[in-house]
Amino acid sequence: MGKVLRFCKLKSWEDYFEEFLLQKELEGLRPRTLNDYRYYIPRFLDGKERL
Repeated sequence: MGKVLRFCKLKSWEDYFEEFLLQKELEGLRPRTLNDYRYYIPRFLDGKERL
């Protein structure tokens, strides 16, 4: 009998980003830093923010 190959469903970058934020919060980053991450990182990844 042949082997079965199963593919894992990849998470979106938003899901990974939420896990990242949770980890940083547990590490004790300040709320201002977390808010900055929430503001700037999605804009950077979407290419909507020009500096």
